[in-house]
Amino acid sequence: MLVKYTDGEVKHDMLLRKAEGMHAWYKRLNVDTGLEDMKLDNWESLEQQDPITGHNQTIPGGKTLQTIQEVTDRYLERGREIRMLGEYAPPSIMIKQTAEKLVRCRRAREKSAKVSEFDRQRWNSLMGGHL
Repeated sequence: MLVKYTDGEVKHDMLLRKAEGMHAWYKRLNVDTGLEDMKLDNWESLEQQDPITGHNQTIPGGKTLQTIQEVTDRYLERGREIRMLGEYAPPSIMIKQTAEKLVRCRRAREKSAKVSEFDRQRWNSLMGGHL
């Protein structure tokens, strides 16, 4: 069961082939360094002093979340070294491309909702109108 949820490389390779690379609709954001030794159930607390009250406090999972945040920030700040890593664009560019693609898809769906009653029903369903 664990392999099913932790082995993303097989799915990545399959989607990469299907999309014919990450230049089109498929993007993979993958923090590849800094979390290798972190166990899936890692949830370490963080002891720190509250800057306002001065009292010590324990933040459940704080150390784990802090580590994930720091490693993710470093990943997102990657730039020119991406060519050596086999990526076609830095993560920050891939996020912008993904956001642009999502906005274009939404605009296209909204435009098609005005065409026919069937499309309007699909649009209302997509937007949660039935809820």
